[in-house]
Amino acid sequence: MNLNGTPVTINTWSNALIVITIPTGATSGPMVVSVAPSMNDSNPVVFEVTTQPLPTPWLDQDIGPVGAAGSATYASGTFTVNGAGTGITGTADGMHFVYQPLSGDGTIIARVVSVQGSAQAGVMIRETLDGDATEGTAYYQTPYIYFCDRPSTGGSFSCSGNAYETLPYWVELVRSGNTISSFYSLDGVNWTQNGSSQTVTMAQNVYIGLAVSSDNSSSLATATFDNVSISAPGFGSSAPVISGLSPDSGVVGNSVAIVGTNFGSTQGSSTVTFNGTTATPTSWGNLTIIAVVPNGTTTGNVVVTVGGAASNGVSFTVDVNPSITNLSINSGVAGNAVTITGAGFGASQGTSAVTFNGTTASITGWSDSNISTSVPAGATSGPVLVTVGGVLSNSVSFTVGAAVSLQITSPTGGTVVNEGQTISVTVTSPTNVAFSLVGIVGEDPIGFSSTATSVPASFSITIPTAISCGPYMLTADAVTSSGQTAQSATVLIDVERADAPNSLSALLPQVILDAQGEQSPAVILATFADGSVLDVTRSSNVTFESGNTSVATVNAAGLITAVGTGSTDVAAFYPVPTSFLAAPISVTVLAPVITASPTSLSFGDQSIGVTSASQQMTVTNASNGPVNVLMISTSADFPETDNCVSSSPIPPGLTCTVNVSFIPSVIGSENAFLSVVTNLASPKFTLTGTGTTQ
Repeated sequence: MNLNGTPVTINTWSNALIVITIPTGATSGPMVVSVAPSMNDSNPVVFEVTTQPLPTPWLDQDIGPVGAAGSATYASGTFTVNGAGTGITGTADGMHFVYQPLSGDGTIIARVVSVQGSAQAGVMIRETLDGDATEGTAYYQTPYIYFCDRPSTGGSFSCSGNAYETLPYWVELVRSGNTISSFYSLDGVNWTQNGSSQTVTMAQNVYIGLAVSSDNSSSLATATFDNVSISAPGFGSSAPVISGLSPDSGVVGNSVAIVGTNFGSTQGSSTVTFNGTTATPTSWGNLTIIAVVPNGTTTGNVVVTVGGAASNGVSFTVDVNPSITNLSINSGVAGNAVTITGAGFGASQGTSAVTFNGTTASITGWSDSNISTSVPAGATSGPVLVTVGGVLSNSVSFTVGAAVSLQITSPTGGTVVNEGQTISVTVTSPTNVAFSLVGIVGEDPIGFSSTATSVPASFSITIPTAISCGPYMLTADAVTSSGQTAQSATVLIDVERADAPNSLSALLPQVILDAQGEQSPAVILATFADGSVLDVTRSSNVTFESGNTSVATVNAAGLITAVGTGSTDVAAFYPVPTSFLAAPISVTVLAPVITASPTSLSFGDQSIGVTSASQQMTVTNASNGPVNVLMISTSADFPETDNCVSSSPIPPGLTCTVNVSFIPSVIGSENAFLSVVTNLASPKFTLTGTGTTQ
């Protein structure tokens, strides 16, 4: 048989049907069958040879009723498949199929990169190209990866596995004898079986490939796949298959783990290439190869070739080696900020690092071209280096000077000073750094001092009159002539009145707390002989005590906290000659208006998007009068129904019910509150649950 004069390859021959393969280099023209022994020619039929958009030996066609013709293309390692049809389901499929013939056992792996709308897209092994063929398939249809099969021609289609995932995601389908198994993976390295293996009896010769259906016979949907590989050891093939790279990007000199099958136990004459550049493996095994990214390579596919058979290609991105072009300063002291400008640092830090003459620096910002850091403590003069993925940048020299330090030596922390008093503040530099400008900053309303042009220096600061008693911060700030800054540790001085007050009172002498845990700060005022009234809450002269700590407690700062129902007094004390002044505060902790049984609901593990069984909480009016429930509020993942609002006002001692369910939207634990909002109080009760994928 000839096509425009070129012999074609015969696949099958019968009296009424011949199946051929169009040969490479064939052109459009007459197709003629010549029958032996006399080689009588048939009538010629003109056949048009078109460009094959798929690499050899891939083919594609529509399967079953589709409504709109599908298509497929391949470029840069990615298959783009357009398919319509009634879906991969029922007793017959309607879809587009990109396939190869397979004899015996085999495996197909692909990463589903994108799927349009609610279309189905995945891998498939089927007995024939008829719509109702026996088959096994693993496909993605948002938001699940399904493993399904049709165990006989025209039989019922059923799914034995589903996994909640988001794209991109890897899928794998394995035929071993009459058993079909499915697996899925986030990274192409670590795999999880989807459901259980199924018995699907098919002929020795089948078809294996990629399937896409829009699940709609009137429109097409597009899906993309990459990292597609087929291995068929049962067909006598031991072609290598790459299932993943770790990492899948890096710089020249990085080590890369190539994971897959059929690599052989030793390298021998086998090779690894990065976009056509041969790499040097440092370790070789049947399932894993460690290779170094070679000099001169560029971004492209990694391919393993064993015995002349090339694997599928898996994309590897070659990053630029780290390079420093500039430091914002080339000398400084520990703590100085430094911006490193360059290229090839990577979008985020990860395990990368910056060192100053071997001392690792802390990072405050990282991008591919800029790193924000500071001179680390203990660093010495020497090279600054950036290390990315184990690869060192060029070095840039940095000079580390003496540490810039500043210290307030007088007054010391805790020194008591009086309002209106002028104090002397002394500042020194323990490392004898020459500062050009020095000053003191006092906590408001003390304010700023005058300035000095060197250290040691003394400053006079006058404490304002009529300010609240208590601790106030003093800090020294300085700058050198080269612009290096320094700040001292803060010193707390204690500002007090020189005279004792005549009386003591609480701004709020009565405090009512609604529930256990509620807090209220005390404010204590002192009246002095000159008529001034000052806030002395923070004064070192004031102490606080609670009359009954089972009702309420108070800390040294005057913060009152409700503990239990009841009444008690909290008092502030100020010592005066021969006695104490006291300011009592009456504290009442009210009984709860609303109680709940149980006081919390726990839903345990629950599959994402699936509604849990409802749990009930009984709400009781524990007050002495009617309570209006204005609303019940929860978070979106804990929907509720109740009769509390409609039953309001709820008489004393009576109840209403709230029914809560859990519909997790995320993986992991969730904590929320159920709030009962009433006209008197709004207590909250805890809700917990955990979202899972199974």
